[in-house]
Amino acid sequence: DIVASMRPDIRQGISVRAMQSMSRSQGWFSKGRKTLHTEVEEGTSVLVEMGDGDLLRTVSVVALRLERNGFILATVGTWDASRITPSCKLPGTKLGSNEDAPEAVQRLLATKLKPLVGRINVVRHYRDDFEEVS
Repeated sequence: DIVASMRPDIRQGISVRAMQSMSRSQGWFSKGRKTLHTEVEEGTSVLVEMGDGDLLRTVSVVALRLERNGFILATVGTWDASRITPSCKLPGTKLGSNEDAPEAVQRLLATKLKPLVGRINVVRHYRDDFEEVS
């Protein structure tokens, strides 16, 4: 929480330093590393090196509760060419580095959910921070 509340340039500096330390100590060069690097550059993830050398990744997200005629819009799964993976989620997005929750909601409505604007009601949005060891 402390690092997430810092200025974006400081968060990015801490994150880049953590990635450099991890690269030297464990030599990891994978698709996951590229994804983390992109998220750090875009400001959607914050990485902090823990005392044991692991990276703690924090991502701030916003989810929307969208309704129409009493029904709630949610994703119930994903299709990956060969299999279906069940997963019930509200529509959402990661917050950008200088973005607050209402701005992320507007961005989501103007992009991924644009075809639904005017046909659904935004009941409320939820903001949360997720942490995981990467």
